[in-house]
Amino acid sequence: TAYSIDPEITEACGQEILNIAESLDYTAALATGHQILGIAFSVKGEYAEALEQYLIALSIQRRLKDQRGEAQNLNNIAGLFFFQKNFEKALHYNQRSLEINRELKDSLAIAHAYLSRGMMQSEVGQEAAALASFKDAITLYRAQNDKRQLANAYTEIGASYDHHNRPLLALQYYRLSLALKKSM
Repeated sequence: TAYSIDPEITEACGQEILNIAESLDYTAALATGHQILGIAFSVKGEYAEALEQYLIALSIQRRLKDQRGEAQNLNNIAGLFFFQKNFEKALHYNQRSLEINRELKDSLAIAHAYLSRGMMQSEVGQEAAALASFKDAITLYRAQNDKRQLANAYTEIGASYDHHNRPLLALQYYRLSLALKKSM
């Protein structure tokens, strides 16, 4: 999934949040600022800097016992490793994010984690596991009646089938995605 943000603007916003958070001694906002900087560096392809920012944010979130922030940040770290094609680490961070989101009973975040997990599993050739993860995501998106995310899940399943040279199944899921998007 490509980001549709301007990394320079995002970096400036992250830095401004850090400046304000430091002046107010607002620790939770420090985590947010570092996390936003991580996103900016990730989009720019500056992965070492992105990871450094994410880890600073993660440390703060853990200290504050901010499980929701921690889960989101772990998901960002998983995405960072996914972009670098380090699927083992990506799956590790995704699993931890998924565990926290299960504890929080956050259905939408769980669905997103399953969708991301399916994409990762597909990339490493774990087609059956990927399809199971996609199915779990679809079940949760349907329960939430989230057509946009459901359409995205169908697109990812299509991409997985396409990646594994199964064009007819890929086309079936691409059509499902398109039909849902047209209905919105």
